[in-house]
Amino acid sequence: MKIVFLAFTTTRSEGVCNDLAWVADQGDEAVLVTVRFQSWPEVDPRARVIDLADGEARHPIPRIERLILFRIPRLGFRFLAAVLRRIGRIPVLGRPARSAEGKVPAMLQRYERFGITVHRRAYLPVYRHLRPYVLWRVARKAALRQLGLDSADLVVVADTAALPLGWHIARRYPDLPVKFTLDRTLWEKQRTAEAVTAARAT
Repeated sequence: MKIVFLAFTTTRSEGVCNDLAWVADQGDEAVLVTVRFQSWPEVDPRARVIDLADGEARHPIPRIERLILFRIPRLGFRFLAAVLRRIGRIPVLGRPARSAEGKVPAMLQRYERFGITVHRRAYLPVYRHLRPYVLWRVARKAALRQLGLDSADLVVVADTAALPLGWHIARRYPDLPVKFTLDRTLWEKQRTAEAVTAARAT
C-alpha cells in the first residue's frame, strides 16, 4: 500500500508528520511531496521525500524576477565601479573618480534594500497567486516521474497550495482516490478487507 501526501507549506506539518509516521507503522509506503524540506519539522525517516524547491527556483518566473531585480543591477554597479577605477588613473580626473568609486558600495547597499522591499511588497503578493500553478508545472516535470502514481493507493492534499497538483492528478488518474485528509479507520478497514481477499485467494 502506498499513500502520497502533497504539502507545499508547513501549515499542517504536525498533522502530516503524524500521518506519515502512522502509515510507516502500518508497514505501508509513505511519500511526502513538499517545497523547502529543510523548513519542515522532523519527518519520519521511513517516509520518502520529494522536494520541489530546486525546480521552483529554476522556473522562469522566479528566475526572471531575480535577474531583473538583483543580478542585472549588481552587474551594473560592478561595471560602474570598474569604469571609475580606470578613470581614477587619469591624473586630471583621478581624485573625483576615486571619490565616486568609494561611494559605489554604499549605493549598491541602498539598492539592495530597495530590491528586497520591492520583492516583498510587489512581487511576493502576486507570486503567491501564481505559485500553486508554478509548482504544478514543476511537479509535472520532475515529481510525477518519481512518485510512481500507478502504484499509489491514495493521494492526500494537505494544503491549498497543493490543490492544482491534486486536481491534475485526479484528472490524470481517475481511479486513484484524492482526498483532503487521511481517514485512518477507513484505511485500516480497506487494508483488512484486502488482506482477507488475498488470504481467500490463496
